[in-house]
Amino acid sequence: MQGCYATLIHALKYQRLYGLVRPLGDLLRQHFSLYWSDSPPEALIPVPLHRSKLRTREFDQALALARHVSQGVGIPLWADVLIRHRPTLSQVGLSAAERQRNIRGAFTVQKPQYCTGKALLLIDDVYTTGATVQECARLLRQAGATRVDVYTLARVD
Repeated sequence: MQGCYATLIHALKYQRLYGLVRPLGDLLRQHFSLYWSDSPPEALIPVPLHRSKLRTREFDQALALARHVSQGVGIPLWADVLIRHRPTLSQVGLSAAERQRNIRGAFTVQKPQYCTGKALLLIDDVYTTGATVQECARLLRQAGATRVDVYTLARVD
């Protein structure tokens, strides 16, 4: 991830420029129908932060983006279905294998009854190796979701 998007996402996450939620969330809203007009998800689920990281950052960017998308497209936001019950190291600078080890066992589906038979959409800010969203999707499918798609602002190649 380079250039303008990298700068904006970094500013949102680490510099507390909360005003960026609206324009970045608008990008997700505007492109939503390109991917899900024929088969929309039944709920949006943000990739959760651990409470210790939330205390440090004072802001959950995935939740804020998911809330903005939810309001714009009229699909419910289920922010408490998936939780991060164990803190993890920052994924920045870790290899793909290290990321998978770091994230394994960090999440719990707190309300599995919500997932049964549902098409869900995970929302996060950045997709790097996919370790985080793959772990979240695995747990949601294990809880009974029929489909778990992923929607992010940016992808790092």
